[in-house]
Amino acid sequence: MSKKEIKSEIPESPMIQKAAKARARKAKENPKKAATKKKPRGQPSFITKWTDAEIKDVKQKYFDHLAQGFPITSFHYKCSYKTLRKMILERPDMFPAEELEMIKSRRYHTMITIGMQQAQGQIEKGNVQSWKILMYNMFGWKDKVESKQEMSVEDQFRAAVQAQNAREIAELEEVKDTEDTAKPGSEASFD
Repeated sequence: MSKKEIKSEIPESPMIQKAAKARARKAKENPKKAATKKKPRGQPSFITKWTDAEIKDVKQKYFDHLAQGFPITSFHYKCSYKTLRKMILERPDMFPAEELEMIKSRRYHTMITIGMQQAQGQIEKGNVQSWKILMYNMFGWKDKVESKQEMSVEDQFRAAVQAQNAREIAELEEVKDTEDTAKPGSEASFD
């Protein structure tokens, strides 16, 4: 069985599918630009200078950061979250999609657990309103369900994960656009 056959049997995450569709749409809009190979600009990515051990260290700190329930954008160990995003794009072998999905689920579980503890009175000085706003901002929660039918908890979770994936794709595209607009010879930093 070839690699292509194996790859076609493995379902891709919605985030990867959306990114592929966006690339295809851009290629369709400007086929000449898509056909030309990009010339390297400026210095090579500094991420290639990182050793595997350093990347594993950053990866572990990132996973610990998310597991504690912190937002992605507040990551700041040895690099910024934008640099980490570039690292994930450039080194997918070090950041498998399945591991990333698992850690995001763990982050969601952590935040839900905090909310449940507040509701049960286990956290004395917990502020439910602050927790609710965090959930709105981090996971795309909404007060009202748009459809007339009540959504099950599973459907709400799926919708929240899809919203999170959409935000991450937008952030990745923003980082990619920032990288594409950098002028040759300029000292653009993503830290």
